[in-house]
Amino acid sequence: MINRSTEFKASRSSIDELMKNPQINVLWNTEIKEVSGENFVQKVVLYNKENGERKEMDTDGIFVYIGMEPNTSLFKDVLNISEYGYIITDNSMATNIPGVFAAGDIRDKEIRQISTAVGDGTIAGIMAERYISHK
Repeated sequence: MINRSTEFKASRSSIDELMKNPQINVLWNTEIKEVSGENFVQKVVLYNKENGERKEMDTDGIFVYIGMEPNTSLFKDVLNISEYGYIITDNSMATNIPGVFAAGDIRDKEIRQISTAVGDGTIAGIMAERYISHK
């Protein structure tokens, strides 16, 4: 597993489970700089940010998960956005513009899980319907 930083930003139980697995080796402070192969992935070029070392590693494939970077640039000049790029809402999923609601992982909140996104969507839908019916 290749991690760009010196720590994981997951739940403690997930981190503990990962670190106990003898089949997983974590490369800290490392980035993939290049992926190569002919018709399929065969090799990656790794860069260690701490010591500047570059090395090639043979592999049969990669799964990229970089974390959460919300795609909110479209709204940056209209909606209130947090310093990390998430849309700021109240508990009713309302934004700073009346009638505009945001839900799910695009919203500024502490926990981002499918279950919380579904709950946000339910609330946003109900609140949007209420807003429309009262106009």
